Amino acid sequence: MAQEQQNPGFEQLHQSIEAVIIEGRQKQSAFGLEAAETHYTSLLRKIRICEVAALNEKGLVYRMQNRYSKAEAEFKTALSISDQNNDIDGKAVALASILDLKRTGQYGGPDYEQDLPLAKIYKIETQKVLDRMPAEPPRISRVVARIQIGLFEHDTKQYSKALEIYNLADKELRSLIMKDPNNTYFKNRESRIATIKGNTLEDLGQSEEAFAEQMKAWENCTELNDVRGQTNAARSMAQMLRDDNKTDEARKWFQIALEMALRVGDRNVINLATQELKELDSK
Repeated sequence: MAQEQQNPGFEQLHQSIEAVIIEGRQKQSAFGLEAAETHYTSLLRKIRICEVAALNEKGLVYRMQNRYSKAEAEFKTALSISDQNNDIDGKAVALASILDLKRTGQYGGPDYEQDLPLAKIYKIETQKVLDRMPAEPPRISRVVARIQIGLFEHDTKQYSKALEIYNLADKELRSLIMKDPNNTYFKNRESRIATIKGNTLEDLGQSEEAFAEQMKAWENCTELNDVRGQTNAARSMAQMLRDDNKTDEARKWFQIALEMALRVGDRNVINLATQELKELDSK
């Protein structure tokens, strides 16, 4: 609690909510009880939308810590609240996040197994939510969900379909960036799309284009000081170089990926990059 009180962002949030509550009291005095009821109902809906966003982000943190069961619990709580609150954006992200957990299973541990049939169900449910969204305006939740759907298609070897979905996400994201060019989260998602597009292009046999996408992701993440994004791009480039028998360059990028993963505590990549370096050194 002490940490929350010392955080300027939390203090500003508290002051903003207090101001809206005071505004509700003023509306009650000036316009009556029904006006106050409408005001507070709207306030509570906004608070629940923020709660869903925070739960989805907290679940992502648990996922990166390799605590998959805890991550799923956060995402399912977010899903439940978003349903109650008719929060279509929060619901899309929560469903897509559970899809991601089921798609991969827990890296480096038996406690949370991969379940592609269940992942497919979550993919279908996520797509149903996206189909309900109006085409305009562009929405970051749709971008996030399409990334996860595309990853599922990639992992089930539907590479062309995955690339098509990534391109749709990329197009929508560019519209968002045009409206808000300084939004670092949008730029972060741009780098993420470049990384996964590069992986899919590699599987489609387009190696030069694939490496160019990964380098673009690396450069963007470096500019943003996005260490986790750098981790993913570095590891992807290392894998491409390894597969091209460029062992020394591959080792360099695997080591960079491992160093970056250690900085952010990404246990998934720490485990994977460590194993990949061992395999490379054993050849």
